[in-house]
Amino acid sequence: NPAGLLSIAEEALAEFLSKATGTAVDWVQMIGMKPGPDSIGIVAISRNCSGIAARACGLVSLEPMKVAEILKDRPSWLRDCR
Repeated sequence: NPAGLLSIAEEALAEFLSKATGTAVDWVQMIGMKPGPDSIGIVAISRNCSGIAARACGLVSLEPMKVAEILKDRPSWLRDCR
């Protein structure tokens, strides 16, 4: 169900952003990736500048529909996230 998947993507984005509030977020461009609205980067979140609280492969500046499209292509993102 595309509408259900879109809802999950929106909730995941909202939850991530709520947890990132009050932290230092550094969006690091991946090597070889051109900057743009569909770029994929590494997210490093530091709390109180004392160290990294979380590291994740993040979807930067993507609309929820684009997130849903990428999530549906599971073999692709499993192959790319090593």
